[in-house]
Amino acid sequence: MIKLLEQYFIEHEVLDLPQLGTLRKIKKEANFSDYNWTMPKEFIVYDNYQNKPSSQFYSYIADNLDISEQTAILQLDQLVNDFLASSEEELTIGSLGSFKHNEGVIEWLTAYQSEQYFSPIDLPILAQTSNESESEVESNKWIIGAFSLLLIALFLIIYKYY
Repeated sequence: MIKLLEQYFIEHEVLDLPQLGTLRKIKKEANFSDYNWTMPKEFIVYDNYQNKPSSQFYSYIADNLDISEQTAILQLDQLVNDFLASSEEELTIGSLGSFKHNEGVIEWLTAYQSEQYFSPIDLPILAQTSNESESEVESNKWIIGAFSLLLIALFLIIYKYY
């Protein structure tokens, strides 16, 4: 069951657990400034607001365990109730992290660190290239201007003689 919860979260980026709360994956996009790409960041955020899991969630569990949806609901409720009632203080959700309860307070301890997958990228070559391309654009403007004047002169010469 735990492996399915992890897999569902990876596929849907949200996991509503009855009596525990909601896990969401938050993404912060990469940013480019001063010829440097800052790395994107991803976080797993826990919200203890208790949403009722969707029927899609229960169907996903039922299909993967080859059981009825009602049985999936009962098994998930049993898993959460066992965690809350037991002396065990942690419920680990695969490689994502774990729930911890202490005196009725539930916390999420994330194990997911996006920094290990991404690193900043410095682009000094792009800085040199952009300076060179600016001078090329300026020289292209002169070429286009001269060619335009040539075309106008040719048009006027042809117009005068015909």
